[in-house]
Amino acid sequence: MLSACSWADSASCVLDQNGREVDWDELYGHEAAQSAASAEQLGGELADLLAKPGREGFAEDVDFAAQEQEMNRLFEEWSNELDGGYGLREGMESAWQKASEVQFAEDNPFKDEANALQRAQQLILEGRDHEAMLCLEVEVQRNPQSSEGWRLLGQLNAEQDQDDQAIKCLKKGYEADPYNLHSLMALGVSQTNEMESRGALANLRTWLANHEDYAELMEDFPSDSAANLEADARATMELFDRAARINPKDADVYTAAGVVGNLVRDYPAATRALAESVRLRPADHGAWNKLGATLANSGRCQEAITAYHQALSLKPNYTRAWSNLAIAHANLQQNVDACRFYLSALALNPACTHTWDFLRTVSYSLKGDRQELVEGILERNLQKCSRAIEGVVDPSNLPPRRSTLADPVDDVLGSMGVI
Repeated sequence: MLSACSWADSASCVLDQNGREVDWDELYGHEAAQSAASAEQLGGELADLLAKPGREGFAEDVDFAAQEQEMNRLFEEWSNELDGGYGLREGMESAWQKASEVQFAEDNPFKDEANALQRAQQLILEGRDHEAMLCLEVEVQRNPQSSEGWRLLGQLNAEQDQDDQAIKCLKKGYEADPYNLHSLMALGVSQTNEMESRGALANLRTWLANHEDYAELMEDFPSDSAANLEADARATMELFDRAARINPKDADVYTAAGVVGNLVRDYPAATRALAESVRLRPADHGAWNKLGATLANSGRCQEAITAYHQALSLKPNYTRAWSNLAIAHANLQQNVDACRFYLSALALNPACTHTWDFLRTVSYSLKGDRQELVEGILERNLQKCSRAIEGVVDPSNLPPRRSTLADPVDDVLGSMGVI
């Protein structure tokens, strides 16, 4: 059987959930991202995969109300017929439900690991995040004052699109060491994602207060936050602008400024700040994801896709970036792609149960017979859904992490129109 990837390209050839070979570099290089809506430019078997009916989204004359009514009817019908599956009303967990404590694995295969923190750090480098999280759970249960253990566990939870767990871990890390700057920054970002705006702003200001280069900026800042959230956020943004003037080479300052810019919906300022962050630190997958989210929030979804592709080239198992990529494609009405990438996020982290809700919503907009997909969503059956939507990633066949971008950072940013 002929392969979709040549021998010369075998290093970038990976398999999807159905065993189909796809060329990762062709799909996720930034040039491909710029023309994601044009399958003809991708060529070969991959182009056939991306050009299947439904990729282009709805035609202008489609009756959206009728389509949604029909999909609801199908979901209701299958919900009533399925025996032992997950009912939409009874079985689907709320995306906002939070446990009061950090949840740990009951049967942890790393429970006897002598140096759990060191082992976790090595596993992260190898792209084995789920195993790293298990090691970190051992570390923090064994040593509750391990600020770095809590920080890394929180960071990985955030990258797995589980901000509620991330916040709990990062707060534990802060309690263990209030001067851990990495924990404070990560906590502020996760609280922003969970709409805990006051807490996010307070922790980002504490980051400044505890940083030897910027502590003086907080000397005249009022101890009580402004009554108006927007005024509070803008005052905080001004602090980070001043910090950038003190040290214009500190990528963390620009990252924080971008996060605060998103809080006040000043997306042009947030975009400029995050673009500078990735220029200073091009291999920071998290900063590329934040830049993508900012562009998407401002309605620039095509440019956001390019940013997400950079994040995924650096960290192919980055669940949150896959979810964000799906959202961007859904906003562009490229609904088959959106389903594919939501399912890829679920393949990487089945615990992200809220993603099933997003997938169901996008499935309303698909053309043709989607009965198998409907059934798969109701059962939360990834394999069944992957038969209906081709190209879902196989976590065991991802390419290795890259330490650098495939193209110069200024070329990528220039192609996105952000510099």
